[in-house]
Amino acid sequence: MSTLPVLARDVTDRNRTSPFAFTGNKFEFRAVGSSQSCSEPNTALNLAMANALDEMCDELLAELPGRRPPAGDGRHTREFHAALQAVLQKTVKKHKRVVYAGDGYVQSWQEEAARRGLPNLRSTPEALEVLIRPETIKLYEKYEVLSERESRSRYEVYTHTWRQVVEMEGGCALDLARTFIMPAALELESLLAASAEAAKGLGRSDQSRGRAYAKVAGLVEKLYQAMDGLEKDLEEGPGKVVASLAGLREIVDQLESLCPDRIWPFPCYGEMFFQV
Repeated sequence: MSTLPVLARDVTDRNRTSPFAFTGNKFEFRAVGSSQSCSEPNTALNLAMANALDEMCDELLAELPGRRPPAGDGRHTREFHAALQAVLQKTVKKHKRVVYAGDGYVQSWQEEAARRGLPNLRSTPEALEVLIRPETIKLYEKYEVLSERESRSRYEVYTHTWRQVVEMEGGCALDLARTFIMPAALELESLLAASAEAAKGLGRSDQSRGRAYAKVAGLVEKLYQAMDGLEKDLEEGPGKVVASLAGLREIVDQLESLCPDRIWPFPCYGEMFFQV
């Protein structure tokens, strides 16, 4: 005979692809950077919760104008709970579209989010602009959390910090590509070119060596173009730097998969994972 009680199943979001999941009785912040703090989103969460409770209380009082259930009064208690259930059901139906338990990484979720009418801010500047929206400023002022001047000040500080970080990372990536990646790629290209020429000199029709050389030579040219593009974007401002960095990273990853360990200037993933 079982002695365990019957427990209701947890129906909350335990989706590990969500960067911000509600798991039972708490929100989980995942993949927070080492220099980042959860204080700002926690402030926004508490503010949103306070505003939501205020709105729900107003709706509840509208259902029971001037009436509060006195202690021990069963009839008024039943009326109160009925009104409460009506308000809760209305709230859930209105906001249920924000709940999602699928894979947050796939393109289909991007399309589903758009279909549901959910905001999808895909860059830091887009997200930061929310801080200075009139409705955001009004909400922070309503509960005396931040004045309009303080909200705008935070927006300027966060934006300036983002610009500095992006410019610094872009400059470092460009320097690494020029002084480490490109020399290694050129050395690999020279080795493959010499190998292909040697095969021709021996009268061998080894097309695989020629294809290997052509592939690396094409990546070297793409690397040059990517570095030139990143340098131009850094001069114009950080707006396009993030996309340029992603493009540069893709080319470097391809070169790393082709380059021998003795030529590649950085530790590979295998070395970092398994070398003691």
